[in-house]
Amino acid sequence: MVMPEQDDLIYLNGISGAEAGYLVQPFTLDRLRDRARKLTEEERFSSQDHLSGLQQKGDPSGATFGLPAEATPDDLESTGWGMILPATADPLKVDAILEALSELVTLRKGQAKKRFFTFRDGDGYRPGETADAFVSRHGGQPGTPDVDKVPYYLMIVADPQSIPFHFQYELDVQYGVGRIYFETPDEYAQYARSVLLCETPGKVKLQPRSVFFGVANGIQDNKDLEAATVDAKVDKATRLSAIALVPPIFKYVQERQVKLGWDAPTLVEPLQAAKANLSNYLGGDQTPALLFTASHGIGFPYGHTSQYLFQGALVTQDWPGPTFKTAPTRDMYFGAEDIDSSASLLGMVAVLFACFGGGTPYWDDFAVAQDKQRQALAHRAFLAALPRRLLSHPRGGALAVIAHVERAWGYSFKWAGTTAEPTSF
Repeated sequence: MVMPEQDDLIYLNGISGAEAGYLVQPFTLDRLRDRARKLTEEERFSSQDHLSGLQQKGDPSGATFGLPAEATPDDLESTGWGMILPATADPLKVDAILEALSELVTLRKGQAKKRFFTFRDGDGYRPGETADAFVSRHGGQPGTPDVDKVPYYLMIVADPQSIPFHFQYELDVQYGVGRIYFETPDEYAQYARSVLLCETPGKVKLQPRSVFFGVANGIQDNKDLEAATVDAKVDKATRLSAIALVPPIFKYVQERQVKLGWDAPTLVEPLQAAKANLSNYLGGDQTPALLFTASHGIGFPYGHTSQYLFQGALVTQDWPGPTFKTAPTRDMYFGAEDIDSSASLLGMVAVLFACFGGGTPYWDDFAVAQDKQRQALAHRAFLAALPRRLLSHPRGGALAVIAHVERAWGYSFKWAGTTAEPTSF
């Protein structure tokens, strides 16, 4: 198969749900370079603390950011486990959330023992605090985590307004960090119950199988996918991921399936990557233990009524491609409301390579690429509805969802003039 070149343009994933076309038009590397050189210091770094933290992490003489030598990744007593909540949150609401999570709290207390922590009230995240400042306040320091002060595994329990995404990004350099946020106590309780069941022998019934679901919008047959030159009707971003991202990861798992003790993985060809088929893998009778999808995510402009419901929903093969003259219709993308109430997701891990698949920050991180000043993407930062639905499904939710905050793009796995490099995935 011919490896696609990205020519001189950078293609960001993401299709507008409000009008025809891409959320961001392709742009050149030269344009990005020239714009970046014009940035003021204020635009580059929101605070001196943030700049200082980045410099420390970039210092080659500094300590590593791995686990302590005596810690074992799957032994919480040696790594520790903790929750971070906002210091400014109403204590009664925090109590209600922790009560809803009580099954998970009890489980983790028993596993982590003296290295179980709950950072709340005055010990919680303080507005404007950097990750380094938070860790230092609790007796830790940059480098190898001191798990007696701040445990390695940390779960942020807050919306991204209360604890910003950038705090999570910084903390994740040094620690294993996840985040949950739901609208109701019942959703928190269901999430906790699902995790408990996943760690109870014999309760998870999903097949030990992985499915790789790669969309390539605009292709009509395999010749379009394999062509050395790409017709204007073919979407370059998803064609690239369908050739240079999904198949290499599939092959990697396929070569190791026996060692892993898993069934043979499934590769869904682009022509079969329709919304109806995705339903089979997200709660239907073919739901696997691991699902990897690569597609566009749907996006909406600031203030649009569909933004909180559907931003980050997965654009399937049903979208005809860049020549489509109107916004994608609802039957062309898969969102939270498409997860059936009778779905069975218990134990699944989903990896969603799609713009806004995990969430949307308040500020546009890629305004520079469009030669624009910094601008707000939404009234508030928010987690996407699809992963929240997957994690809190009433009949048993996914164990984890790994997805993009902000835009995704092909340069995360292939630079122009190079072979594919999907190692991080």
